[in-house]
Amino acid sequence: MDQPRESAEQFRSAARIYQLVSEFVAPIVVGLLVDWGFGTKPWATLVGTLAGIALGGFQVSRIVRKMSESDRGPK
Repeated sequence: MDQPRESAEQFRSAARIYQLVSEFVAPIVVGLLVDWGFGTKPWATLVGTLAGIALGGFQVSRIVRKMSESDRGPK
């Protein structure tokens, strides 16, 4: 009977990983597209890379904090 619960947890884990990857990569891609469209190379890519690192790092810390709180259980 634990099979549906394990599948749901695997799905949640995969969703978290996809979210993290997209938050690191999306600002870089947007920066590349802005550079390509406006000819501002490499400035928008640089800003997008820095934004991706900051946003991704913030999300990683948030997820780690949430996971550590759930491991401790209720107070």
